[in-house]
Amino acid sequence: MSAEEQYRMFFDGLKQYLPLESVPQICRWLVEYDVYLKISKARMTKWGDYRPPFKDKGHRISINYNLNPYAFLTVMVHELAHLVTYKEYGRNHQPHGKEWKQIYRQMMTVFLGRGIYPPDVEAAVQLSLQKIKGCVDPALQKVFRKYDPDKGTKMVSELPPNTCFKLNKSFFRKIRKVRTRYICTNLVNGKDYTVSGSAEVYVIKDPELQ
Repeated sequence: MSAEEQYRMFFDGLKQYLPLESVPQICRWLVEYDVYLKISKARMTKWGDYRPPFKDKGHRISINYNLNPYAFLTVMVHELAHLVTYKEYGRNHQPHGKEWKQIYRQMMTVFLGRGIYPPDVEAAVQLSLQKIKGCVDPALQKVFRKYDPDKGTKMVSELPPNTCFKLNKSFFRKIRKVRTRYICTNLVNGKDYTVSGSAEVYVIKDPELQ
């Protein structure tokens, strides 16, 4: 497949997921780096991921299909920054270390100041770039959620203590915060686990009150 054909394939496939003004640049990067892109099913614990070349497989990126366009764009750049960091530094860097942060910041600025993001999202993105986190910044994620269709989910960080919730196929009770994560007790086996505050979950009734 020629580069022009790859570009058209990516463009036609991504225009329904990304802000339209951002699609050409994203497609150019995908073609330049010969990316295998997968639009993934919804995943409760992550929005996207990057996998470096392995055996006969090249660079692979997956993004959840159910993200709104502004979240989709930000996650796409996040994962592409992992790819560029890998190409420049190989495995000699931390996954979200200073090398990745510098590249991610440079790539994100391409989409700022152009009216691609709504003003509140752009302000949140600008703020998040001042102190970049490895995962999606919880404050930025809250702004993104304003542009989501109602999925009936809540972030763990939004739930009051003792709230019960479903995450994937397991059921938990939120207990307390430990740094950026939350101790949650599995309602079936009674064991404690740490859960990301940005994990999207379904609130359920407290079985002890039924």
